[in-house]
Amino acid sequence: MSCPFCHCQKTSQKIPIESAISKKTVYYHICKECRSAYQYPLPDQKDLEKYYDSYFEIKQKMNPGYLDEGQLSYFFDERDKTLAEIGFDLKKVINSVNVELGCANGHFLRYLIKNGATDITGIDISQNLLSSIKIEKVRLIYRDLSCVQENSADNVFLFNILEHIPDLLGTMDQLVRILKTRGQGIMEVPLSGIISASFGKKWRFYMPDEHINIPSIKGLKTLLSGYGLKIIGYTRFGSGFTKGMIPNFIKYFFDFFVKLLKIGDRGTFLVIKKDPK
Repeated sequence: MSCPFCHCQKTSQKIPIESAISKKTVYYHICKECRSAYQYPLPDQKDLEKYYDSYFEIKQKMNPGYLDEGQLSYFFDERDKTLAEIGFDLKKVINSVNVELGCANGHFLRYLIKNGATDITGIDISQNLLSSIKIEKVRLIYRDLSCVQENSADNVFLFNILEHIPDLLGTMDQLVRILKTRGQGIMEVPLSGIISASFGKKWRFYMPDEHINIPSIKGLKTLLSGYGLKIIGYTRFGSGFTKGMIPNFIKYFFDFFVKLLKIGDRGTFLVIKKDPK
C-alpha cells in the first residue's frame, strides 16, 4: 500500500466511510507525506462498471437533475467561468483534437461544439451513458484513453474524473502518451486539505462508491511533475458546505472566502505537457 500521488508508504489516519449503495465500509487512508486521501483496498473493476451503468438511476435519487438536459445552460455558464479563471483560451478548441475522458451523457461534448470544436472524442466507462449521447460527428469510445492515437491530442479534458479511477498511474501514462508536446490538459478534482480535515468523516467528497483517489494540492503537483506536466493556471472553490446544510447567505460567505484564499475543496487546473529535454 502506497500513496498513488507521492508514493509514500506511511499513513497518518484511516477513515472508515459506509457506502450508501452497498452498505459496505470503505477505508480512506490519509498519506502522511502529502495528505492525499486514497482507498485501500481498491474496489473491484467489475463492481465499478456495474455502478456506472446504473449512474442515471443513482444520480436521480442522490442528486435529482444532475444529468438532465435542463441543466445545460447553467452548466455552460459554469464552464465559461471556470475556464476563464484558469486561463484557458476557448479558441484553442477550434481546429484542434479535443478528447474528454469521463464524458458521461455528453454535456461537455455539447459545450465544445457550441464553442466551435469539430474534432471531438468522448470516452466513458459506462455503455449506458455513452448510448444516451445523440450528437452528430462526435467519436465515442468505451472504457479508456488507450484507443486514442499517440501524440495526437491538443486538449484533453478530465472534469471530476481522476478521483474515480483505480489505476491512476496507468491513466496518467495514457494521458501523456496521447498529448502532443505543449498540448494542454484541464483537470477538475476534489482536494484533500484544510476543509476535508475540518469536516472529517462528514466531508462531502468521501463518496466510497465513486471517489477512490483524492489528491491534496501537494500530491497533485507531485504526480503531475513526475509525468512532465506543469500547472500553468488554476482556481480553487468550495467551502465544503452543500446546499441546505447552512443558510444560503452564510454558505455564500464561506464559498467567497475560501475562493479568495484559494483553499477550496475543489480545484480546476490547466496543465501543459513540457518539451522533453
